Amino acid sequence: MNESTTECRLEFKGEDERGMKAICPECGSSDTEWHCDQYTDSGVVDGRLRMHEVKTRFFLGCNSCSETIRVIGGDDLARLMTETANG
Repeated sequence: MNESTTECRLEFKGEDERGMKAICPECGSSDTEWHCDQYTDSGVVDGRLRMHEVKTRFFLGCNSCSETIRVIGGDDLARLMTETANG
C-alpha cells in the first residue's frame, strides 16, 4: 500500500477529475472503487475514544482482484478536493 499523496490524483468511483478510468496495476481492470474506514492509533480502548483520536482513510481498490491501489488520509483528501474546487 502506498500512503504517499505527492502523486495522488483526485479520483471518484474509479474515475479522475478528467473522467479517465483508474486502471488496476495488478490485473489491468478498470472496475475500481473508493471505500473508507475509521481507525485510531492512540491505543485507547474503544468506547473511551475522543473525536480527535479517530482518523479516516480512503482506499481505492480493484473490484476484480481486490488489489489496494491507493490509500489516502481524510485530511489529505479534503485538501485535494479543496485545491480541485478552487482551481
